[in-house]
Amino acid sequence: MSRERRKILPEIKDRKYIDNLTSLYNRKFFDDQLKKALIQAMTDDIPFTLLLIDIDDFTHFNEMNGYDLGDKILQQIGFLMKRNLRSGDYAIRYEGEEFLIVLVGANKDDSFRVAERLRKMIEMYQFPGEQIQPEGRLTISLGLASFPEDGESMAFILKRADTALFQAKQRMKNRVEIFTL
Repeated sequence: MSRERRKILPEIKDRKYIDNLTSLYNRKFFDDQLKKALIQAMTDDIPFTLLLIDIDDFTHFNEMNGYDLGDKILQQIGFLMKRNLRSGDYAIRYEGEEFLIVLVGANKDDSFRVAERLRKMIEMYQFPGEQIQPEGRLTISLGLASFPEDGESMAFILKRADTALFQAKQRMKNRVEIFTL
């Protein structure tokens, strides 16, 4: 494994860092462990990309189908994300219906391909209750920002991924938006 593709953290199985619903890492893991490792990756000049992901119109889905089915959808999406990552990448349930994927050693072009593959996979997957969604299917929007291109601090890169996600939501949803200055 090349320097860029190595794991920046050993696997952490401490239950306090695992989201009970999705079995993905949780926000506490990101705040306590991964953020520090990414800052070290910056020092070591290891590129990485943050994909910030939001389920489109998920409030509508929950209102129409109920929160129990909404929880099942979150579980399914978490499973699909985890199953489709490379070793050394991280999937996190960031908050509510937002997820964060960290692609270690990935440039923007590679990361866009991963994001687009994930977006299409979710769009094509048959979720129960999705027919009531505005487009008749459950979809996600993704915002993408990378180190070193998009900033020299975690705060900048995370903010820029959030800006790209906001643009994706404003521009029709069900899309990947890459942060650009």
